[in-house]
Amino acid sequence: MKALYFNNAMRRYRSLDPREIFPPTLEILKISEATYNTVTFLKNLCAAKKGGHYPSLRRVEVYYMEILNDRILASAKRYLIQVEELRKSFQTAELELYLYFPKWRLLKTWQVGGTPWQLKEERLLLAAEMQAFHTDLAKLGHRVDAGRLDNLALQYPPFETEWDKDGDVVMA
Repeated sequence: MKALYFNNAMRRYRSLDPREIFPPTLEILKISEATYNTVTFLKNLCAAKKGGHYPSLRRVEVYYMEILNDRILASAKRYLIQVEELRKSFQTAELELYLYFPKWRLLKTWQVGGTPWQLKEERLLLAAEMQAFHTDLAKLGHRVDAGRLDNLALQYPPFETEWDKDGDVVMA
């Protein structure tokens, strides 16, 4: 997602127009490493769809880098507001939307060994997240009891939600 936002010439972040990036034949869009800033891009995508630019687009999957749970209350509140905004935008554009927020601090594609959607299909995403988390801790010199991590994993599952093109919940 960073590639869609960072303007090297200006050395600052800005949201691009999806029509400048993707062909009008786009059917499914899968985004990894999404951040708080991704919402603007997704709203622009919905506007382009409503304007007739993406007649074949039917589904968008967004895998966020950051967690969404009660461990970081301010972050969770910010993201929950955005989740509702996205649901409404996608309902109006008649697009399916799937959102995934990871179990641990950051979901970095380069650390989990594959794309989040591929790992999810193979039922390996949570294991890959755990492995990346262990690796991060080891690099910092921390040792964590595996049983304690398993207990934390049960307490803080990833946050996933999905809506159909009518805005009805498929998974919450």
